Amino acid sequence: MFWDCGSCGQTELLGLTHRHCPTCGSPQDPEKRYFPTEDKKVAVHEHRFVGRDRECAYCQEANSAAAEHCGRCGAPLQDGSEAVAVQTSSAPNQGFQSASNQGFKSAQSAMLQATEAPKKKKSRAGLFVGLGILAVVVIGIAFTLFWKETGSVAVTGHQWERSVEIQSMQTVNRGTWCDSLPRGAFSIRREQRQRSTRRVQDGETCSNVNVDNGDGTFRQEQRCEPRYRQEAVYDTYCTYQINDWNHQTWVHARGASTAPPPSWPAFSVTGCQSLGCTRQGRTIERNVVMFQREGNGEAHECDFDLARWQSFSVGQQAEAQFRVIGGGLDCESLGGSGAAVETPTAGNGEATGSSAPPPPSLSPGGK
Repeated sequence: MFWDCGSCGQTELLGLTHRHCPTCGSPQDPEKRYFPTEDKKVAVHEHRFVGRDRECAYCQEANSAAAEHCGRCGAPLQDGSEAVAVQTSSAPNQGFQSASNQGFKSAQSAMLQATEAPKKKKSRAGLFVGLGILAVVVIGIAFTLFWKETGSVAVTGHQWERSVEIQSMQTVNRGTWCDSLPRGAFSIRREQRQRSTRRVQDGETCSNVNVDNGDGTFRQEQRCEPRYRQEAVYDTYCTYQINDWNHQTWVHARGASTAPPPSWPAFSVTGCQSLGCTRQGRTIERNVVMFQREGNGEAHECDFDLARWQSFSVGQQAEAQFRVIGGGLDCESLGGSGAAVETPTAGNGEATGSSAPPPPSLSPGGK
């Protein structure tokens, strides 16, 4: 494997052989090792900093003539000489080299610890800075979403609406998977349709990958991953007819004041269970108070329960909260369980029938 020296910029040093930079003597950072590209894979003995031209006077490691520091211990090679001369040196000198080697290794160890400590501190400081920035962003988003301001509003009017759905028993066309066919279905037709897909293994995809041995070298291994294809799954689908309750119309009653109080519209149903019979379906009620904000004249509406709706009188003033982003009125700040709604059609307690679904202001819901 290769590594690059962060101190002097020397590149493509050998991960196993050069524990220190041959140019400046800085220790290798194991986390900076990387795999060579295909065109950079060469035999170790062909590397420019590999050879037996000089021998380190401290650890006896052989080095190339191009190296200025020992690739094993990092010692400067100016204190050494040619390999032949070192090998013929006297025993006392070897003892001095051994003692010097121990002292130099201690110095190298201290230098390595000194260089690693700032890295750890820097890493922790970066983590704290990142967490701090994230916290500021989260707080800023929450503040933006929930930021509100206080303002005054005046009650300008009331509206109420009561709606009843009328359903009728009709013959309708439907479809479903045949294993879910409902009771009472008739005129059934069956056909094959794709219901889902499933993954089916369709061989393997293999490739050679580099694996770090952890000591500055690497090996290549072949790894294979299963390959899949999507296969259609078919089942029987049924189209059928069935007699069932379906929406027929809405009956409405509307008003624009608190007196007389809201009332449900009059309607009639047959109550039988055969084709053409009718019955009551869903019911919807709305109690809307209309407000005008003082200062800018903006109109706002809130839907309250009946008791809270009746407690407001036209001309009454109250303090309320407004969302800064979007400018909407917070109906709950006025008390009760109000929610902002669209403007319903004004009337005068009139009951009407319609074949269309309820208007957008009346989202269906049971009572």
